[in-house]
Amino acid sequence: MKPFLSICGRTFPSYGIVGMIGFIFSVGVVIVLSRKYRISFSDSFYIFILGILGLFLGAKLLYLITVLPGFIREFKYIFTYKDLFVLKYFSSGMVFYGGMFGCILASFWAFRLFMKNEKKYYPILLPAYICFAGFGRIGCFLTGCCYGKETNSFLGVVFKESLVAPSGIRLIPTQLIEALFDFGLVIVFILLSKYKTIRENMLRIYLVIYAVFRFFLEYYRGDEQRGIILFFSTSQWISIIIILLIIFIYIFGNGKSEIEENID
Repeated sequence: MKPFLSICGRTFPSYGIVGMIGFIFSVGVVIVLSRKYRISFSDSFYIFILGILGLFLGAKLLYLITVLPGFIREFKYIFTYKDLFVLKYFSSGMVFYGGMFGCILASFWAFRLFMKNEKKYYPILLPAYICFAGFGRIGCFLTGCCYGKETNSFLGVVFKESLVAPSGIRLIPTQLIEALFDFGLVIVFILLSKYKTIRENMLRIYLVIYAVFRFFLEYYRGDEQRGIILFFSTSQWISIIIILLIIFIYIFGNGKSEIEENID
């Protein structure tokens, strides 16, 4: 839609600009909710930052895994066509589920590092992370990646400047659909976090809700890099695994560990 924005005579990638705006809003969420739950902002902020770093690393790593055959095949050009190689594999391309898992792993590592009970931070950090993801999807929309299938609906959008989405074709704005879903989920979690059961199980609830949402959204995605295995896309298989894993944890893993009982 608008992959680059001009600010003060300089050109910047739209995704990066929206990402910075999303980061600022997300930090604002951390500030407000830390005060609401009377938890140290500095602790919440440090864990949030580590989670964001894990998000980017995980998103990039899973992307490289999905394009591994091409990456290996073209690795020989890393010196002769360095700029093009870096642009193709490192300057662009991220996979949301990789970012989600990276964020979760980095956050849990931070919880253990700072000896904090993760359940106390769920109602602070999860809305902030989801808010950041919502802005990320707006960035996807402006860039033109993660686009939907062709449609005749008046709600469809036509990309004219995108370097990724096909030009001149009306497409389902799956990026904006997911962004609205994310922002709506932020509001719902903030409102429902007054209930202890919701607060303590917020991560599981989010994983299941997002997995179900993403499973069905995939039917409306039109980008070809998602990968298809048998009847489902890669993201649909990941969604199925997440749902089954959460069900397994719910049935067999509800006991409190000694660590959870003794840390803040």
